[in-house]
Amino acid sequence: MHYFENYCAECDWAASTEELASRSEVGNAAVAHHVESGHEIDSRSLTFPASGSSLRSTSH
Repeated sequence: MHYFENYCAECDWAASTEELASRSEVGNAAVAHHVESGHEIDSRSLTFPASGSSLRSTSH
């Protein structure tokens, strides 16, 4: 499975397409977190292998 995630570089906040329906919703949540906290947001793609292998991450 493949997910897109925005996460905070300064705290443990994160939102992903695993939790929200679309990248647009993830982006809107990230903007809201930035406006409320002033924290920097980063993003990455997450790939979960089908068979119990480890998680792979690709930062953007």
